[in-house]
Amino acid sequence: MRKQVHADNPEFASRSRELHVITLPRHVYGTSCAAVNLIYAGRDRYRQLIGLLHNCTARSAMNEHRLKESRSGRNYLFYCSLVVCSALALAQNAPKDCKPTTPLGKQSRGELKHRKPGPGTPEVTTIPEVLIWRQPAGLSSRVLRESNKAIDDRENKVYVLEGNLWRVGLEENDCDLHLELSDPGKRKSRDRVIVEIPQEYASTRDGVLALLPEQERLRITNARPNSTGNYRPVNLRSPLRIRVTGYAFHDAYHYSARWQTSKPGRCDFSPEQLHQRGKNHGTCNVGTIWELHPVWKVERLR
Repeated sequence: MRKQVHADNPEFASRSRELHVITLPRHVYGTSCAAVNLIYAGRDRYRQLIGLLHNCTARSAMNEHRLKESRSGRNYLFYCSLVVCSALALAQNAPKDCKPTTPLGKQSRGELKHRKPGPGTPEVTTIPEVLIWRQPAGLSSRVLRESNKAIDDRENKVYVLEGNLWRVGLEENDCDLHLELSDPGKRKSRDRVIVEIPQEYASTRDGVLALLPEQERLRITNARPNSTGNYRPVNLRSPLRIRVTGYAFHDAYHYSARWQTSKPGRCDFSPEQLHQRGKNHGTCNVGTIWELHPVWKVERLR
């Protein structure tokens, strides 16, 4: 009986990871190019890669029996297997494979960002409400801005928030999954709130990615950092309405009390806007330094 090979076979997956460098003869060059291109399809395309292996053996000049019997046919099958296995070994999942450029112990307010899920019943809030939350007192103090303890009563509370998801990105400094939400039903140009899912909440992150259209999902899972370690975020063509649960968090790292007429910044904020929205805090649509962070629960709404 013919043995069927699948990508979810543990032995096959283990062997594929052991392959690193191969030398290909010219007659499988085209197949190798196709396999390498499929690297960018990510792990959820394993079966397509296996299909490529089967197609690789379908040469018009030989049938399956002759491939097995002839020396050149066996070599051809061998090299085709190496091509596909190498592609499998190289396939990446950026959110899982991401390595923070800033160690946890040196991340701004890192202990608060990586809290475990909070107890009790979450408090319901809205995007418009979060956008007008007052800033914590004493932000002029660097010690306060870098504190790993709550600097406002809100940071001790868990909130539930609904919104339209417009943007998903992977933060290189801490590998958090960075989401931008606007008020449900509003245009993409409306003010947004950032919510972030740390790397330790892997199932939540996987759930968010599973909600995305395939093209956008693959752009995130197959992302590779540039020379400075940054990942390119993905802007959704159509928003997803979601409900998130997490702690309130003031990302004081982005707070700026200074405003220079000669250096208004990329968003050209007024002094009042800069005070409320912060500096380099997501896109220019983000309307507050307040976030929900960490977020550990995400639900799709219809």
